[in-house]
Amino acid sequence: MMGLDRFRELLDAYGAEPRRWPANERAMAEALFAQNPRARDLRAKAATIDALLDRTAPLAPPIIDA
Repeated sequence: MMGLDRFRELLDAYGAEPRRWPANERAMAEALFAQNPRARDLRAKAATIDALLDRTAPLAPPIIDA
């Protein structure tokens, strides 16, 4: 069984989309999400952050003078 601390770490590292989570932990994370209201709240917040990041324009790489 996965705890909320590990679930939060997954969200912080990989975002709210389950397909990005490590395959060996995905089923446990999805089960926790299905059963725990706090996990659903954490994932909703992570999804909001993901959406904001998806809307930002990528930065251009730095120009390095040789």
